[in-house]
Amino acid sequence: MQPHPGFQVGKPDLVPITNPTGSGLCAKDSSGNLVLYVKNQGAVATPAKMTAATVRFPKAGKTELPRIHGGIPPGAIVPLPAIEIPAAACGPDCVFTVFVDAPPQIEESNELNNFAVGVCIVD
Repeated sequence: MQPHPGFQVGKPDLVPITNPTGSGLCAKDSSGNLVLYVKNQGAVATPAKMTAATVRFPKAGKTELPRIHGGIPPGAIVPLPAIEIPAAACGPDCVFTVFVDAPPQIEESNELNNFAVGVCIVD
């Protein structure tokens, strides 16, 4: 199997995860806030500088998440700060897109996999 054309060996590779259980729906905390994760699937840890993430709700705009400080080791999955799901974004399904390393600050082995689309069912 050939690596992706943008893939480079020996670098971190951040990918967003909408739910580590693989259920297909988003993860929520006990307060009903959206919880997202970032995984470093690269070969080395991310630099200790801050990692940024953004969540975009088509019906309600975007939310900048507080930055993660410290490096993310290879293979590690780290939760991002939970955010309130905007009521205007849902009805009852809530579609969102999460972007990690946005804007790009970390040189990664693959810059093309920094986003994922997720769905929440809001009660």
